[in-house]
Amino acid sequence: MRRYLITGTLLLLAGIYLLPLAIYMVGQLLAGPYEGSGALGYIGSIYRAALDGKLAAWSLILSPVLIVMVWSGVFRLRRMNRHRISEKSRTQEPGS
Repeated sequence: MRRYLITGTLLLLAGIYLLPLAIYMVGQLLAGPYEGSGALGYIGSIYRAALDGKLAAWSLILSPVLIVMVWSGVFRLRRMNRHRISEKSRTQEPGS
């Protein structure tokens, strides 16, 4: 359980600090300068949008956590499905 809390916290911090900065830097390379007041202005606009309850801002901030949760869920479902298939094949009689 402790591992999940640490991982979740690190992913949340990445979504809050690293991801907006990375998006700003990639935007600088691809689209040119941001019209606001640089990186802090861009990141501040994301935080203001999140405080205003904008879904896009929350999706951006929480995306690392959500991606890992979905990824983990998919692998758990696959593992459960394999286990069910193997149990089913063991319980079937030979030749049926």
